[in-house]
Amino acid sequence: YKNFYYFRRESNRMSFNQVNGVKILVLTWVSLYALHIQVGEAKPHILLVVIDDLGWTDHTVYVGKHGTDIQSPNMEKLAKTGILLDNYYVQQVCSPTRTALMTGRFPFRVGMQHSTTILPGSMAHVPLETPLLPEMLKTEGYETHMIGKWHLGYAKEEYTPTGRGFDSHYGYYQGMVDYYTKDVGFHNSYWRGYDFWFNGKPLREAVGGYSLDQYMDRMYTVVDEYTMKYQSEEEQGGNPLFLYMSHQTVHIPIQYRNQEEGCSKIKNSPRRDYCSMIVELDRSIQQTVDKLKQSQLWDNTLMLLTTDNGGMVNFMHNESGYPTLAASAGSNYPLRGSKSTLFEGGVRGTAFINGGKHIIDDKARGSTYSGLMHAVDYTAMILGQANVKKEVTLSRDQKSQKIDGIDLFQSLNKPYGEISTPPLPKRENVPVNINYGGSKYTAVRFGKWKLIIGTPWLTGKSIDGWFPVGGGPPELANSSSQSYYLFNMENDRNERNNLAEEDDDQYQSIIQQGKRIIRGYIAEEYNKPQPNVFHFRSLPIFHKGFWAPFLRSDEIESFADQIQIGTTLNDEDEASMFQKLSV
Repeated sequence: YKNFYYFRRESNRMSFNQVNGVKILVLTWVSLYALHIQVGEAKPHILLVVIDDLGWTDHTVYVGKHGTDIQSPNMEKLAKTGILLDNYYVQQVCSPTRTALMTGRFPFRVGMQHSTTILPGSMAHVPLETPLLPEMLKTEGYETHMIGKWHLGYAKEEYTPTGRGFDSHYGYYQGMVDYYTKDVGFHNSYWRGYDFWFNGKPLREAVGGYSLDQYMDRMYTVVDEYTMKYQSEEEQGGNPLFLYMSHQTVHIPIQYRNQEEGCSKIKNSPRRDYCSMIVELDRSIQQTVDKLKQSQLWDNTLMLLTTDNGGMVNFMHNESGYPTLAASAGSNYPLRGSKSTLFEGGVRGTAFINGGKHIIDDKARGSTYSGLMHAVDYTAMILGQANVKKEVTLSRDQKSQKIDGIDLFQSLNKPYGEISTPPLPKRENVPVNINYGGSKYTAVRFGKWKLIIGTPWLTGKSIDGWFPVGGGPPELANSSSQSYYLFNMENDRNERNNLAEEDDDQYQSIIQQGKRIIRGYIAEEYNKPQPNVFHFRSLPIFHKGFWAPFLRSDEIESFADQIQIGTTLNDEDEASMFQKLSV
């Protein structure tokens, strides 16, 4: 505008043609500036879909319809018309991955890299001084809505979704609930309670309905209310929608709504029931996309889909073959291991992105991105598309917290085979997990290598092996506990050849290289896991039968004081409690 007044003043000294030329130039500049503002304000809607415990071969996204016994045509089509991620990592269990997605930071930065997950009655939570994704998005005008599983802490109301930036939440706080009765814990005891909420209020009337149906009804309501509130493109551009669909499926218990005809040929009973759950979920994902299309939101929507960890296999079962305790009927074959392990079956995530015509380049559709990725990169891509700064001064102590995620959207969303100058961003390594100060239950991917330090599993050797599609007997790994596991992921992504056992200086040098990367992350910022502590005041009998927030907002968070009136769990006890609470 200063330039405009300068031109106006100087025009008195110009000829008629010169003045007209300047006017045209100014009007063109103003028009382009206005267009820039309009485009800049039209931030995309975000649909983040997280599937609980989805195994590598629990669908047809990677292996096709002939590589598995469970068909998922809708997810397969969305992956094929979007961008498939073939080298994407998550954490080995639920809470750590959800921490990564909601913060953009590796879980070990905030003490959320628990060996299991947050247990009912635990005080563990994402620290309040760490901004969450919905809080960051709200700085750019986003409407933020969550449906489904939280599992990031609930001891205080401030730790729950509506206390951490979501305008609404419909779902549950714990790691799992019954799909119909909406309760979790030990059967017929004081340790069992309801866990289903709407905007922080207990929702006992949800009991009896099937969870997936209820989540879909809520999704339709959220989208309808949003389009009624913001009817024009200008209003939606200034107040875009962030919808976090955090599905309960396919976590245990194995409960389906209807036995799907396409699953009837599966002979293994738990796998057949599990298949029906996946088919129902697959259909619901397409219904969500269809709803956004019908509401004229899809063209400007970025969709990101991921699992939170690998599938939980049937490593423990009764005489009839049905899974018991924490076991399920998932399959990660031919990948090694299961949920809760640091092998690929536990941490190689199913993932793809899709979206409308204003978001995904047509020439990028149908491509596969094989560069290294981690769940934190999803956060970075979302923030990048929303124009949120990577360092957000939003925390309660006003400290700026840099995220670990890398915005790889341009690297993914480009025509296949196109060479960019300068080179687009890429990830050089992935700290798959860092625990116990990097001494055990720790892993890192770098280059073509994967290094695991110490014990790679939680529930024992019975979960280490290759569990075939269809629920047949597994091929258990024939190896004793090792100090290191080293795999060449270019020619051994199924982790059958531990190069650390080779008497070769080259491999010992690679191990040291991986350890240096881990030490670098620890030196930068590392916090040991928060105590996964049970507090007796959390018992449902004190909260009208619900697993409800049990600490007052004004209580000082002193774990030392709380441990005295609670119960401290060591690693073995924590694993045992995790299994028992899954009954």
